[in-house]
Amino acid sequence: MARVTVEDCIIQIPNRFNLVVLAAQRARQIYSGSPLTIDRGDDKFPVLALREIAGSSVTLSDLNASMVQSFRTQVVLDETEQKMADTLSREKSGSKRDLEIGRSSVVEEKVVVSEADAQEKKLAAEFEAEIAREAEGRGKGKSGTKYKPAKAKSESAPSESTHKDPAS
Repeated sequence: MARVTVEDCIIQIPNRFNLVVLAAQRARQIYSGSPLTIDRGDDKFPVLALREIAGSSVTLSDLNASMVQSFRTQVVLDETEQKMADTLSREKSGSKRDLEIGRSSVVEEKVVVSEADAQEKKLAAEFEAEIAREAEGRGKGKSGTKYKPAKAKSESAPSESTHKDPAS
């Protein structure tokens, strides 16, 4: 197959930045298992996305809507969903506390830590403390003072007591 160039896709999407963002979104969709609209061949996902855009085999408005949806961090509820969320939050308010944030209702849940998880965290903290103690003790000698390297031997001539003169 011939190479896909940006010029092939610019006809469909005139803004290069928008083209890159939409092609990346389509490549993520393909990676996630979305059905292909063209033959795959040996092409990788970004190339497939560009080929689909250049061939007008994907609906750009749907692709744009899915991209916007993927970047949303706050879910906007319509009136029916809002009423259902309020009803559910009132029903479950026994051990949970409702927090009102704008129009949406967020339910804060209590985190329950199992005994095994607590024991594991305790052991991990003890292990880290032991490693820290060992690291502090590495630089110390037996007396608890810091290790001092031995003095370098002087390079002067050997003393007479250790070296005898054969002439004498």
